[in-house]
Amino acid sequence: MTIVVDVDNVLNNLTEKTLAIYNKRHNKHIKLADITTYNFHECLPKEDADAIIEMFKEKELWNSLTPLVGTQKCMKRLTECGHEVYLATATHPSNFAWKVEWLQKHFPFISVARIIRIVDKGLLTCDVMIDDCLGNLIASSCHRIVIDYPWNQDKRKSYVYDIRRAKNFSDVVDIINDIERKENEEWNMM
Repeated sequence: MTIVVDVDNVLNNLTEKTLAIYNKRHNKHIKLADITTYNFHECLPKEDADAIIEMFKEKELWNSLTPLVGTQKCMKRLTECGHEVYLATATHPSNFAWKVEWLQKHFPFISVARIIRIVDKGLLTCDVMIDDCLGNLIASSCHRIVIDYPWNQDKRKSYVYDIRRAKNFSDVVDIINDIERKENEEWNMM
């Protein structure tokens, strides 16, 4: 299967780390649970939202990110099982080189040629897409998996668009195995 995996908040701890740095710098107490929409301006005061968005342009932030628990092992497992795994990110162009460096450091088994910078992920053709943004998944017509966060809790969209939810990357692998099993069963019934 061809699998497209988002990077931020799927493979790394971008929002968690951004809030930790921002809170320390500005003596604030913004929690991950406060980020209830993908648009920071809809869930935070304007000054906080603007400042946090500006932080995404800092190399220091990108250098401080860590892979989410289990993502390296699970991604390696997907590639070893023969899946074509691509990484797709909607990052600002100035951040792309930093992000590629980070990915090569933490996920060296993914070729640089399989790292894509794209804003409209609905343009990508794949069998499975994994993201933390429901909007990216709704635009796609493949099997879709959303990583559960406070900003993507619209269960109606998940239901209507048949988007499966995962709490972590181990759940993602289980869902992919289930999709593959069902497709094999359907193929064998023909």
